[in-house]
Amino acid sequence: MQTGPLKGMKPSVLMEQFKPQFSKSEHKIYTYLTANETQVIYLSLTELCEASGAAEATVLRFFRKLGYKGFQDFKYSYVQELAAGAAAPEQGTYLDKI
Repeated sequence: MQTGPLKGMKPSVLMEQFKPQFSKSEHKIYTYLTANETQVIYLSLTELCEASGAAEATVLRFFRKLGYKGFQDFKYSYVQELAAGAAAPEQGTYLDKI
């Protein structure tokens, strides 16, 4: 799990906070993650590297910059964030939904 002051923050929030500090390659990773958020959780590290067009070392550095131990650690937190978002009650009344 994460350690330090970033512990407990949502991965999407962390990525937004660090976005101005991303290198060109890290922006490729960020762009891929945000555009394919539901598919990312099923990818291996190698598949993410190929899909985003970044080297494996760069991808690992990206997740460490965010405060994670690696890709698996990030995926664990990301799945929790996505599940919490899916479980959130919908806004609006019953009439708005039909």
